[in-house]
Amino acid sequence: GAQAVNQNNTTAHGYVGSQTTVMLDGIQLQGMCGDGSTQSYSNVQNYEEIPVQTSGAGADVGGGGVRQQLISRRGGNTFSGSGSAVYADGGWQPSALTPELVARGLRQGNKIENLATYETGMGGKIVQDRLWWFAAARNQTFNNLVADTSYPDGTQGYTHEYTRNLSLRMTAQLTSKTQLTAFYDRVIKYLSHDGLQAGRDPLTAVHESIPSPNYAQWQIKLTNTLSNRLLVDLGFNHYQAHRVLRFQPGVKQEYGTAAWLASASHWDTSLGTLTRAPADGETLQAPTRRFLVGSVSYVTGSHNMKIGPQYSQGLRKLATEPYNAGLVQVYQNAVPVSVTLTNTPVRYSNSVN
Repeated sequence: GAQAVNQNNTTAHGYVGSQTTVMLDGIQLQGMCGDGSTQSYSNVQNYEEIPVQTSGAGADVGGGGVRQQLISRRGGNTFSGSGSAVYADGGWQPSALTPELVARGLRQGNKIENLATYETGMGGKIVQDRLWWFAAARNQTFNNLVADTSYPDGTQGYTHEYTRNLSLRMTAQLTSKTQLTAFYDRVIKYLSHDGLQAGRDPLTAVHESIPSPNYAQWQIKLTNTLSNRLLVDLGFNHYQAHRVLRFQPGVKQEYGTAAWLASASHWDTSLGTLTRAPADGETLQAPTRRFLVGSVSYVTGSHNMKIGPQYSQGLRKLATEPYNAGLVQVYQNAVPVSVTLTNTPVRYSNSVN
């Protein structure tokens, strides 16, 4: 749970994360970042089952790595629900310090303040045998103390993080053979000190990742059982993970002013410290990925055949704002040795079809 607020990749047999495939009700659900290795943060209360395959995936999977199939809960004529609560306190964790580390100057080790996940899902009917709903919510928090970071008063540097999900799925039985589903999952993610690590000043040298109004996934899918042996699927997935990294309060200065020139980032490569400002500018990332899939399945019981097209389209827009002073000052043992100049602001985008 200590890394659940950040992207984690599932790997097997030496395949990297970009070879992992996540399927939401049979339609791929990948992000644009990390060459497709990122997926949406999902509340498991939305799913009745999550099969995982490490080999032998079908031809509808483009990657050779792990395949995760998310099978949705859809509600029904009877109202029902479930939930879970998980909490861990930092007081239950042993100290990470050893006599050897203390002898080398480390006074504070990494430590969990607390972590928790509270989630629930429930569903029922709107119209008997015709229209059902299923809704879910989750709040996942992680608060962590970071080794070898501190505030001016001596308290240890920290990261406070959370990921929240609010989702709704509607299922309509249009005819005895045709079913239509629509799903929307809103993600709210926050990191108070993004990238905080040993030697970095938590007041000035790291970013704050703020909640985005454009972090969500949604799906529309139509299924038709033409006969006992013939099944037609048509579906569309949309996943966007827009986010903003900004400086800590009071760090960003007005472009071109004396204060802006005087507040450049100080990076000491010998001492391993970063102070005064982050070593990169404020950024905006706006990745969006879409999948359109149609298929016809013929099932005899002993043999299955599936045929159909897949279309994937994605766009990842990025923007970097000017650094303080337009550069990073590089030191060795507090002696200035060089500067790294930057050409900002920068705007660019990557796309895939």
